Amino acid sequence: QAGMSRYERDYLAWYHCGEHPLKRAHKRSLSNEVHLLASTSCGCFRCLAIFHPKQITRWVNDRDGRTALCPTCGIDSVLDNASGYPITVPFLKEMQARYFG
Repeated sequence: QAGMSRYERDYLAWYHCGEHPLKRAHKRSLSNEVHLLASTSCGCFRCLAIFHPKQITRWVNDRDGRTALCPTCGIDSVLDNASGYPITVPFLKEMQARYFG
């Protein structure tokens, strides 16, 4: 599995009776402040915006930390590139289809 992205590894794990990779990616959009601050880019799977984490100015407090709100649409659906998931429009569209129909 060397050279595979986290998404590819998660997909293989799901295929062999694990948790769906998009569900695992979704979990990274919650209480994500620490991960976002360690990232160089992030994206919103609601509005498909891709931006630098420093553009995030609004956060909501969660039980386990703070969750970012997208600076474009204000929704808590932000993923970070430090997570190993691809911050690309095709991946964000896949997440959007699953979670926002």
